[in-house]
Formats: sequence, structure tokens, C-alpha cells
Amino acid sequence: MRPKIDVRSESMYECFECMGRTTDPDVRICPDCGGELRHIGRPRDV
Repeated sequence: MRPKIDVRSESMYECFECMGRTTDPDVRICPDCGGELRHIGRPRDV
């Protein structure tokens, strides 16, 4: 059985056009190139 862990962290987003990264953006648009930001959260156990 896994322990219950409550981890609060910032959400990391990455632009797949210019490879720029940002944390907790207001809008999901890259400030550098205008591309779409995608959430790259922590890996999940399988």
C-alpha cells in the first residue's frame, strides 16, 4: 500500500515549437514565440 502524500508544486509548461519553458502561465501561449504551451507534469507510476 502506498502512503498518501500531498505535494504542492508549480506546474511546468513547455513550448514544443521553441522549446521554451515556463511555470504557472496565465494563458497557455508561449511568451517567446506565440506557440501553444503543453503541461509537462511529473511522471506517474505505472
